[in-house]
Amino acid sequence: MAFIASLLALSFLVIPSVILIVFFDLTSFWLYLSTFVLVFLLGFQSLTVNSKMYVLAMFNSLGISLCNLYMFKVVPSVDAENLVHISAYLLGGPFGVVSSMLVHFKILPKLKSLINKEKINQP
Repeated sequence: MAFIASLLALSFLVIPSVILIVFFDLTSFWLYLSTFVLVFLLGFQSLTVNSKMYVLAMFNSLGISLCNLYMFKVVPSVDAENLVHISAYLLGGPFGVVSSMLVHFKILPKLKSLINKEKINQP
């Protein structure tokens, strides 16, 4: 199940990105990617804080700060009347938050179990 979840989360990032690059422009791609990553990190931050994962929440917060800096630089220079840019910006959020939930609930537990198995097998 974790493999399917990881493929789904990755497809939310890759498929729209390829469509935007091939059929539209790079500005649309960067808008989608930056919104996807920012909302992914915000959703993941909420889940890590609720799960009391202090170190992961701390590093995740640094990623949120970097994404915010990038968004403050890029978004004001975008043509607000371009429907492709608006759509790319709006689609990044829903796909980002669903991907963060898939990673947190399906993939992270598998990583934790692998790490715990390695700790048990060490002499």
